[in-house]
Amino acid sequence: MRISKQTKKTTLAQQGRYLLICLLSMLLLFLAGSVLILNRTQRQVYEQLEEISKLYTDELDNRFFRISRNLFSTVMDSSNPDSAFWKYMDLMEKDQYEEYVITQLRRNYVSAAWNFGTDYNVFLYTQKDESLYQLSISSDGLYAVDPYLQEALKRRIKSLSQQTYAVKKKWTVMHQGDDVYMLKVAQSQGVGLGCYVNLKTILEPFSELSLGKSGYVSLVDQNGKSIGTLTEKGIVTDSSKLDTGNYTFRQELSQAPFEIRIKISWTGVLNLMTGSVFALLGVAFLMVIAGSVLLFHLETKILKPVGMFTENLQKYDNGDLTYQMSEGNLVELEQIDDKFRNMIHQIRRLKITLYEQELQKQKIEMDYLKIQIRPHFYMNCLNFIYSMIDFGQYDHAKSMSRITSDYLAYIFRNTSEMVPVTAETNHCENYLKILLLRYPEKFTYYFEVHEEVENAVIFPFLIQVFVENAAKHALTLEKVPLISVTVYPEDRGDEKYVNIYISDTGNGFPEETLQRLKAGEDISEHGKHIGIENCLKRFRYYYGDSGEIHFDNSPLGGAIVDIHIPYKTGGGKNMKLLLVDDEEYVIESIKRNLDLTETGVNEVYTAFSVQQAKNIMGMVDIDIVISDIVMPGGTGFDFVEWVRKEELKVQVIFLTSYAEFDYARRAIQLNSVDYLLKPIDFDKLKEAVQRAAESVAKEKKIQDLRQESIKWNQNRKILQQDIWKNVLKDGFSEEKFCETAAQRQLPYGPGHYFRLICLMPEIKSNKREMWDTATMEFVIENVLSELYEETDIAVDTVFYQEPGSYWIVTQSKEKAFPQDGGRDCEILRQFVAWMNEKIYPELWCGAGQWESVLGMQKQSRNLQKMREGSLSVRNEVLFLNEFQAPQTSYENKELDVWKALLSEEKPEELLERLQKYLDRTEREGMITRELLVALRTDLTQVVYAWLSEREIKAYALFADADMENLHRNSLYGREEMMEYAGVLVRKAVQYRQYINKSDSVTSQVCAYIDAHYREEIHREELGELVFLNTDYLSRIFKKEKGISISNYIIQKRVEEAKKLLTQSTLPINTVSLYVGYSNFSYFTKMFKDNTGYAPLEYRRSFSEK
Repeated sequence: MRISKQTKKTTLAQQGRYLLICLLSMLLLFLAGSVLILNRTQRQVYEQLEEISKLYTDELDNRFFRISRNLFSTVMDSSNPDSAFWKYMDLMEKDQYEEYVITQLRRNYVSAAWNFGTDYNVFLYTQKDESLYQLSISSDGLYAVDPYLQEALKRRIKSLSQQTYAVKKKWTVMHQGDDVYMLKVAQSQGVGLGCYVNLKTILEPFSELSLGKSGYVSLVDQNGKSIGTLTEKGIVTDSSKLDTGNYTFRQELSQAPFEIRIKISWTGVLNLMTGSVFALLGVAFLMVIAGSVLLFHLETKILKPVGMFTENLQKYDNGDLTYQMSEGNLVELEQIDDKFRNMIHQIRRLKITLYEQELQKQKIEMDYLKIQIRPHFYMNCLNFIYSMIDFGQYDHAKSMSRITSDYLAYIFRNTSEMVPVTAETNHCENYLKILLLRYPEKFTYYFEVHEEVENAVIFPFLIQVFVENAAKHALTLEKVPLISVTVYPEDRGDEKYVNIYISDTGNGFPEETLQRLKAGEDISEHGKHIGIENCLKRFRYYYGDSGEIHFDNSPLGGAIVDIHIPYKTGGGKNMKLLLVDDEEYVIESIKRNLDLTETGVNEVYTAFSVQQAKNIMGMVDIDIVISDIVMPGGTGFDFVEWVRKEELKVQVIFLTSYAEFDYARRAIQLNSVDYLLKPIDFDKLKEAVQRAAESVAKEKKIQDLRQESIKWNQNRKILQQDIWKNVLKDGFSEEKFCETAAQRQLPYGPGHYFRLICLMPEIKSNKREMWDTATMEFVIENVLSELYEETDIAVDTVFYQEPGSYWIVTQSKEKAFPQDGGRDCEILRQFVAWMNEKIYPELWCGAGQWESVLGMQKQSRNLQKMREGSLSVRNEVLFLNEFQAPQTSYENKELDVWKALLSEEKPEELLERLQKYLDRTEREGMITRELLVALRTDLTQVVYAWLSEREIKAYALFADADMENLHRNSLYGREEMMEYAGVLVRKAVQYRQYINKSDSVTSQVCAYIDAHYREEIHREELGELVFLNTDYLSRIFKKEKGISISNYIIQKRVEEAKKLLTQSTLPINTVSLYVGYSNFSYFTKMFKDNTGYAPLEYRRSFSEK
């Protein structure tokens, strides 16, 4: 039934390891992030380098193109007479102008150094004399050309003289020694204008790039051969050892016969990212250092002191309060250390307060459960007893009364005490016997308690609740089920358990209820299953986790309740012990070392002061107290004196450290069991507790005997009342009376004299005290017994009988006729006066005469006749042997007046005349039952005849229960008769006035037809509804509505049928049944007669589209 949820706990060391793991995880995440950042940075570096190289390549290509275009436009403009270049060439043919022309041309090409750079050398070549002139200034500021280079240029120019020049044609490659040059020449008419550039000048800008150890920039021709390479070591022309096929990216040149291939190695990128890498590594290193320092500080300064603090706290459980709780220099722990010692002292007070509150809570809850459970059983018993008496099963009632005596005694005991399992099973058997007396052969039962667990104790009603539930459902079954209860021992390791197995062969638990029981959910809803739910609550309270209760349905049918509880003995010897001492270690020592087995003590309570002990005594029934003497706030002697003053049945044992005679003497005066010195000898203490337990057991046995005596007195009252009711009803001979009394152990015998007294309070008399009949029986018996105390008369029993009579049976104390008749009469008058003053302002009292039991039935009838003949007598004692019934003859001279007043519909005047008649008759002392019967008969006949003349059904108009009660009570006196007459006359006139408004009656009939048109309605039914004859009702209805009642019913049904045919898809035969016609053919004919359409035709013609 319970599901335990455990939460995993960790130590501070584990928390530290978790923190270290978190730091390492964060470091790894940081490193992973750093790698991702470096990879991304590398890609960005590659992209930037590629973009830079592309910009340079585009610039280089553009420069080649511009130079080519300039050379072409200058040389190829020979046909233009205004061409300055060719004018110079013409002058140059004249030797004397050669130097001048070269000078002028060099001036013109000074700007070439600015436009193309000094590394791009423009030269002039004349085929005529094979001369080569440097026109653009070189990087060293001269116009000189290396002779070897000059010869190489001439050879190359000669080899190119046969090729067609084009601006877009690529430059050519020329080797001179270790250098490689790019050459472009434009030739026309024996004049060549060209430009060359050293390959090193093209590669030098790439030296600014961080290529890395294996990186390079290489110029590769169309055949894939490197014609020049820039590495980390510089520009090399012999690059046979380099694999130019492995490059990072490349750039093609449209003006040069090669492409640029660039490879950037990881070291080159790393050089560019050196700052970032070192920064990341530095941050990681600092994180490791900081984490290590943090963990070291946490371990040494926090975790270790807190761990030591935790270890020290464990010592508190052992009562060691002398240690230094915290070590180290943590301010917080020092503050805890300071506060904790104060808290230790507060804990002792707080836990006692909580302890007391918990006791109070448990007591309230248990009281509530008892309040709930007692009426539940009690009402069942009363219902069964009433049913048996009602059915006249007196023998069964007698048997049941004996069984019920034990049954009710068990129910009304203190339900907080544990009971032997045999007492519980006997109680269940009594319950089932009671049921079988009322419902014979409805079920069978079987009980078995193993002898090994006969002394086991359980809380009350643990078994009875489930047996009652099984029996209740068994009464509704057609078959005869078996209810079985077995109690057997069960071994669970070192502990002994009791297995209570309750089963039946009925229908079992409903599935929904069974699932809720298995889930431990509340099943008490709408007043159902209260007993089971209370039992489960008490089960959890008494046994907690040590007890188990399982619910199931048997595969063969029937419910199963399987209970497992720890084996405990003691039964009625369950005792509660209270330890009172201001030293906690003393109490803990007693609880640990005092062996309470075989003492009957199973609950131990503790208090640390006298006031706390008083509080516990006020909430719990303590049996034994072990108390210290010297305590702050009051001594143990003060506490025990308070206990004796409160008359609490408690055995006391004193413990003290003082061996003083005065203390011992006072302990004896307080009737203590023993006086023991500290240090405690636990063997002696156990012996003292055993003696105290024996005294408690003896006292409880005496209490049980007293309870049995009280129970017997209660049962005796019931038996006495029952036997006298039978005497007054059936009449007993003295022999039969004595025999029946002997069977019931009642102290009746031959030779006794009895007298009946009848007490009848006025029905309309307002009680001064609102007491029920049982309380009134008690009051009457005790008051009258006190008045008879000094006489030879005793009150035997008092019982109530409908309608409103209390019968008092008095008996002579001796087997002789009472002599003091005068004193007896005076006592009865005092009693009636007291009842007038305290309880009933008006009552009738009659007393019979002394005689044997044989005359009691006749005496009760004579007292009833005396009552009927003295209805006007109030608050006096009438004696049967002195009473003479008044000689009255009833003659109603106002009968015609009553009829006339009714015809004129003047009810108040009629009632006023009736009131005056009754007042006059009462003054004359002539009101008797006979007179009231005649008067009621006349009045009723006058009213009924008047209503019948107006076709109103009087018997139906006055058929309600209230009117029947008024009719019956009208014979009890003048006021009761006037109340009956008032209702009778006023209601008759008011209804006559109501039906005079024909629309009121018609509306009522129409409303009834509208609500019940689907049912079969008869005119007689409608007449009963409005208390009118059917013919008269039909005339009123037709006059008001213009149609008969039957036609109105048909119209109502046809209208409803129309709605269903047009607004629904119900089959026509269903519509017929719905509007009240079970005959489909008749419905069709009736519908067509009233609408002109058959139902199907009507639906097709008028259905809503």
